[in-house]
Amino acid sequence: MKNFSIHPLLRSRKVKKLLMTMKLTALIMLASLLQVSATVYSQATKFNFKAENKQVVEVLKEIEETSNFRFFYIREQVDVERRVSVKANGATVEQILDEMFADQGVGYKVMDDNLVLLSPDKNINQFESIASQQKKQSRARLAMVADSHYRE
Repeated sequence: MKNFSIHPLLRSRKVKKLLMTMKLTALIMLASLLQVSATVYSQATKFNFKAENKQVVEVLKEIEETSNFRFFYIREQVDVERRVSVKANGATVEQILDEMFADQGVGYKVMDDNLVLLSPDKNINQFESIASQQKKQSRARLAMVADSHYRE
């Protein structure tokens, strides 16, 4: 019967530290690749439609009906009653929004769950925190309803 021994180099702290660093690097790279694939939907989804003299809100509803995007905005801050003409041939949601809100002072941010926040450019970060708080509250309410239903 052979007696196997561990090579002396594998016992050293430097080698153990190097192996741990390599494992962590591989884990971080894997996580970043997963994050990249999760954010591709907004860039991969293409739209083909023509909207002549329609209100912004109607164009947003058309995008919502044909995709997984949802739009969140405050009517007092974003003029969605304004009439626009948009021609989208293989355009992304970002390209459509850029065209609709050019020179309007309206910014947008596409969130991870395909929620698109529309707000005046200066308020977009504040608006994002409000939307994330509302999302957390609605998830908490949903969990409470599910829990009460389960107990019955």
